[in-house]
Amino acid sequence: FFESLPFEIMSMILEYVPESVLNLRQASSALKYQVDDYARQCGTIQLIDNLTLIITKNPWLCRKSGIPVFMTAHVHVLPEKSKIFLLRLQLIHPLEDLRKRITLHTSDLITIDFRKEDFENVLEFLPDWTGRQIESARLNICWENKKMSAVSRILKGTKINRLVVKIHTLNDASLSHLFKMLDSHEVSELSLEVGSNTASADPVETLLRMATVLRCILITQLNVEGIEINSNYLFGARNVEWSRIILDMFSKKMDKLSIDNDWFKGYLSKQCADTLVRRLPMIGKHVWFEVTCHQYPNKVDEMSNNHLVQADDIGCIWRFLKIKHLSRAKEELFPTE
Repeated sequence: FFESLPFEIMSMILEYVPESVLNLRQASSALKYQVDDYARQCGTIQLIDNLTLIITKNPWLCRKSGIPVFMTAHVHVLPEKSKIFLLRLQLIHPLEDLRKRITLHTSDLITIDFRKEDFENVLEFLPDWTGRQIESARLNICWENKKMSAVSRILKGTKINRLVVKIHTLNDASLSHLFKMLDSHEVSELSLEVGSNTASADPVETLLRMATVLRCILITQLNVEGIEINSNYLFGARNVEWSRIILDMFSKKMDKLSIDNDWFKGYLSKQCADTLVRRLPMIGKHVWFEVTCHQYPNKVDEMSNNHLVQADDIGCIWRFLKIKHLSRAKEELFPTE
């Protein structure tokens, strides 16, 4: 019966019950052909939940296997799609070579190591096995042109819902690469850990530009040497009125913002925090807002225009100001993680 089904119908069945691919593949030669054909062509469906790319600073770093490693990919596959993903890997690239690269930690967690000497050849097939949709991509890399070029080729044509990056020094080159990724991969959510910002673009204008293209932004401010811990500093901007900037960001596409800035506690004044408490619930959006804030000596827990407004008191180690619409009160920062 299955052998006579058109490829389109067979594809629908495999998308509905992807865990059955190996059993169907063993049923007959005709089914094996159909399943293999589906695995090769299933780049339009999401197979990968989370992809982390790590490019080593030392390209000759060796694993226990003795193989010099240039890049490592940690792949969290959607559990129900793990069999299709592994089959896809085997069909796209010779199995004998893959055995040297792949470590199967669990059924849905895979590590793949890539050697420096054949990395260019590997790049030719990497976009095929990643598929065209990834929930979350994390880049632990040095943001220099050559390495970013490699990452761009790996992720070419892939839609990424959430991009997670860490940049110790945000300069013109890394900022340009970042915006190219946001645009080319249709990113909706950005988690950005950032240290100093030496880019020529105005930091405030950069944040407003991000808020124009992203729905959700998480900024984690890292320490920057030479700046006092209680300074009004965030994302390269000093002594600015953050309430005005945050309200401007929420006037764009963005409706969810988190700022973690425990290094520079003076970035959000009591006056700015009071302004946000008064105005954010009134902007006509279902706001989700959570930022580090050390300005309230006493706990705040109140309601304003169907938004919960909460602030931690002086007794808390981690102190936040939270303004969240009732419909989003239990929503995590990244619900799928």
